[in-house]
Amino acid sequence: MAWERVFIPGYGISNMTRTPYGLVETYSKYKDETILAILDPYFNFKTRKEVGIVHEPQANVVVVPMSDYNKDLIKMLQRDSVIDTVCGEQIVCDTPMKERAVHYQIEGGTIKIETGSVRTGTEKIQYIKDNYEENEIAIMAHFIAERKLLEEAFPKTKIYSADGHAEGVDLSDVKKLIIYSMSFKTSKYTQRLARQANHCRMEEIVVDILVCDKPGIGMAVYEAVALKKENFDKNSYERIR
Repeated sequence: MAWERVFIPGYGISNMTRTPYGLVETYSKYKDETILAILDPYFNFKTRKEVGIVHEPQANVVVVPMSDYNKDLIKMLQRDSVIDTVCGEQIVCDTPMKERAVHYQIEGGTIKIETGSVRTGTEKIQYIKDNYEENEIAIMAHFIAERKLLEEAFPKTKIYSADGHAEGVDLSDVKKLIIYSMSFKTSKYTQRLARQANHCRMEEIVVDILVCDKPGIGMAVYEAVALKKENFDKNSYERIR
């Protein structure tokens, strides 16, 4: 078969699709059980408890009240799929994906535009200032503009990407990890939560996740990604819109 001629023989399953140029192999199916059986001896799967890590990370959801300004922006977005003006910029959401992203961005105080970003109300920033010591925290945020905003507001604080630094970063020496915003995908949630888990960690691990309730979607994103273990997609958004 075509797969086996191109790749390692014995592992591919032919899967043809029709195109304007005829039938073409997709190379999208394979004998996963055969492959996993070969790889299994090379992996050693253990839980954190089994390797001696004492504290399991726990999530603490913190609901941050939204400003009237941000609420009005969201209501306008939901009604018209357009925000008339933020800092002189009109925000046009011509796809469901863009509307979903802008809706979530408003909670964090930034909206991406073609030339960069504009800023809205920053109640999450104020909440952090009012409730944490800047030199005792690390903050993870999903959107680039949010991270820039956070770096300006908290110059003494470590700022990370919520997805890009969900793995491979040791934050066990940080007293408190704050999740400012997360992506709509479930794949990074567990890894992100465990950045403080380490043999040397003596304190309990409670990660604060900042969300906004309706008309924001932060709480809905958390419930989908963390509790239901499903991506917050177009259908998820339409259910709470």
